[in-house]
Amino acid sequence: MRCKFFSIGRLFRLLLIFACWQVSYAQLDWHDNVVVYGSEDDEVNPLITPQWNGQYRAFCLRDSSRLSTRRSLLSGSAWESFDDLELNETARDFGAVSDAVFSYVWSSRSGRIWRINHDSTVWSSAAPLQVDSGAVPFVALDAYSDFLFDPVDTYLHGCFIQSSTPSNTTLTYFRSENRALSVSLASVVDSSFQIQDSSVSVAVCATWSGEEEKLWIAAATDRPGTVGEQIRLYSSDDLGQSWLTPITPDSSSYAMMQPTLASYGELLMLAYQRRNSASLAREVFVTYSPDNGVSWSEPLQITDDPFDDIEPKLAVSGDRIGLFYVRAQTQSAIGELFVRESSVDEPWVWTQETSVSDDANLRVAGGYDATGDDRGFAAVWGTRIVGEDGDIVFDASWRGVSVDATRSGTRDESGSLSYVHAGAVDYDLPQGEPSGILLYDILGRRVAQTISSGRGRWILPTALPSGSYIAFSESSHDLVRIRIVR
Repeated sequence: MRCKFFSIGRLFRLLLIFACWQVSYAQLDWHDNVVVYGSEDDEVNPLITPQWNGQYRAFCLRDSSRLSTRRSLLSGSAWESFDDLELNETARDFGAVSDAVFSYVWSSRSGRIWRINHDSTVWSSAAPLQVDSGAVPFVALDAYSDFLFDPVDTYLHGCFIQSSTPSNTTLTYFRSENRALSVSLASVVDSSFQIQDSSVSVAVCATWSGEEEKLWIAAATDRPGTVGEQIRLYSSDDLGQSWLTPITPDSSSYAMMQPTLASYGELLMLAYQRRNSASLAREVFVTYSPDNGVSWSEPLQITDDPFDDIEPKLAVSGDRIGLFYVRAQTQSAIGELFVRESSVDEPWVWTQETSVSDDANLRVAGGYDATGDDRGFAAVWGTRIVGEDGDIVFDASWRGVSVDATRSGTRDESGSLSYVHAGAVDYDLPQGEPSGILLYDILGRRVAQTISSGRGRWILPTALPSGSYIAFSESSHDLVRIRIVR
């Protein structure tokens, strides 16, 4: 029996965040992005998950066959790189979520889920979880961690669509109770609908009241004749063993695609893109239920622009909800990323849109991802650089507030670091067993290290070029930011 107390989950996260990082909740603009991936490889499908200790883990696909991950330092001001994971498949359409221990990455086309520990520098040696045999091709998959509902005994909920033909389609739910080592339960949600592969998409989420959890799955399905796709919303009151008759929160005849879900207690929010006809631009709409799906608001039109507003994503930060979307001309390869915010108390009120990417340099085909933690919202996206392959960058709504000009991080009795502007780092490490101090460049590459104990001063290598660096203490996890000018 899982013991569920929302207040404990919130307290657990807040203690972790505030014990590690002193932050402010002031809202800043989003015009201070940091390069996460900047190599000459073809890097697409950026993903980001919070690690609940003030840091993030980012992912991307390299050359369609390697899964790469990087871990943030200084809450995203720098990124530590690791070895890529060879996928043995031509990959696309990936997603990611996290809980208190792992980040999980899945392939919507193979039905496999990989995991990596927040503290690990290597991928898990365990074989990826195969959610189904794959005898019928996968066309969509989504997963959701109910970490907010239970931060200790966390379940990974998921759903996928398999289709051999548009009329032979099955929507299936699965659950893992052991952090993606095996599937604990699988059940068919619906096998009586049709899809078009070009617009198929699913989303899974959960709401809760007291100790009761309710599962939700949103799927974009075809309708007879020339009427466009419609979003069906399925729910389960018994953790996926059975599913109620689907509802349609937006019963209009307009084409609806790409649903995204977010929840906070009993509040469930659904966002999606909608188009009146082939000649009109796509816009972002929102509908919500404040009472676990008993009642629903009328669809709210969030955007109204001559260009297409596409790829909506919802994220939760405390009692705030962020709605991200891309604006681009029809069939254009570039666009601009925007965000709006609302509150769980007034989900019908939304802020004016704020540009995240600052200008139209987001690669639409490269994708983006967004997430939230108690400080605010964060995003990664692919940029377009004329004549080059482009980079993947990170930014957050609170950047510039939580990081001091010279240092940030935890300090305890296990040691500390301080930066001396003459090109040296003073350290105060535990006596006895030596420990390491590592130096990383702004791309997360380790460029120097030393091993010592007690108090002392590390003179940085004179061969280091001008630039920004991060010094990291292995014993205390203390960080200092360093600027070298030659």
